[in-house]
Amino acid sequence: MASGDGFDTSDGQAGEDPQEERAPSRALQRTESLPRSRRTDISLDDLDAPSFPLALRGYERDAVDRHVTRLRQRIAELEAVRTPEAVMRRALEQVGEETSGILRQAQDTAADMAARSRAQADDRLERARRDADEIRVSAEMRLRQLDADADVVWRERAALIDDVRKVAAELLEVIERADKRHPPADESGTGRTGSFEAVVLEEDTTQADAAPQAAEERGVLLEDAEAAENIRSVPETAGPDAEAEREGRPAES
Repeated sequence: MASGDGFDTSDGQAGEDPQEERAPSRALQRTESLPRSRRTDISLDDLDAPSFPLALRGYERDAVDRHVTRLRQRIAELEAVRTPEAVMRRALEQVGEETSGILRQAQDTAADMAARSRAQADDRLERARRDADEIRVSAEMRLRQLDADADVVWRERAALIDDVRKVAAELLEVIERADKRHPPADESGTGRTGSFEAVVLEEDTTQADAAPQAAEERGVLLEDAEAAENIRSVPETAGPDAEAEREGRPAES
């Protein structure tokens, strides 16, 4: 039946439609799930005396009033829950999320820097190892070259000493042959020059008809004889030190 105001009150008197009660509840849930920036702020004063335009067809007024009352109670409960502690907790949660993001970014940056530093250190270490190997190889080559040069110097020194000893031995043989063929006239050494000249004259007499090569050999013999005479005359004038030097022995101190 329709009331005098033009509304159909038959269903309203019999009881509330469950669908009518669930529809505002779902709308309230959707409103609560929206972000605060998109919510419509409704105060309790706006819910105390709501006004609805009259229409020929619509909801039953008492049902709407009951729903508005429940909605006002729900909003009051939500306002009570929104305390400073809850706001602070939400702010702390947001700060914690931001701090975690900053920490993750810092950790990623530190890991990247550490990786680059390790790569640079490895490159420098490898370069230092290569330089050290090159220096070591160069030093070893230089050392081998010095050893070879030292061996050559020692061989040349030994050969030179052998040559000097051979020359000294040959000179001594020449002196001994000259002494055997023409012994000295006296111990003072006088007349030795004459004896060497006699040797030369004898050689000239016996080989007068020899070839020019023989003459060259006589000249060499004369030079050897004079050198032998000079060597023989040293011990008679210089004493035992000179004799030791001639024989290759150390001089007496």
